[in-house]
Amino acid sequence: MLAAAQSPAPLAYVLDDEPQVATLVSRALVAAGYAPQEFSSAAAFLDQVKRRTPRLIVLDLKLGESDTIAIMRQLAAESFGGRIMLISGRDASLLSDMEAIGRQLGLAMLPSVAKPFRLNQLKECFGATLVGG
Repeated sequence: MLAAAQSPAPLAYVLDDEPQVATLVSRALVAAGYAPQEFSSAAAFLDQVKRRTPRLIVLDLKLGESDTIAIMRQLAAESFGGRIMLISGRDASLLSDMEAIGRQLGLAMLPSVAKPFRLNQLKECFGATLVGG
């Protein structure tokens, strides 16, 4: 009897200019069943989104010269159908405001996660996104 072919892990993109944070987030994504790809540049990230659409994007609010709202507007303009989770070390009210902007743009926003976070906290969040579809 042949074993059933496993479907490939859903794709997830991590956009964070801090390599250590991106690596931690990617580890949690792998543990939750995703196939992550890391980006430190908004331009490279947006170019890749046009080529291959992920199911989940983890987006840091602090991206150096990049503007998170501009990135979300671009994703909305491209009719991005996946989910977006914001992460940041900034205050909770800013995260909440950015989530609201994403929703106003028609994006599927997940609850944000504040830095510093624990690996297990991320695993739980990402695992719930797979279960929820």
